[in-house]
Amino acid sequence: MADEQSTVEDKKPFWKSKAKMSALIIAVLGCVQPVSTAFGHPFQVPLWVYEMLAGIGIYGVRDAIQK
Repeated sequence: MADEQSTVEDKKPFWKSKAKMSALIIAVLGCVQPVSTAFGHPFQVPLWVYEMLAGIGIYGVRDAIQK
């Protein structure tokens, strides 16, 4: 029965996944504007940065499906 279970070593490391890393970066960048405004120095991340990261995430998912 132990042979049938998958181990953690079979999984791909988190930092090697393009889709997961772009999602994490988008989440962090989403917090930049409210936090910077709370500290009194408003900063807004340009829209093209989000679009580029979304494209990388979509490419990562597409690439994973093909493999």
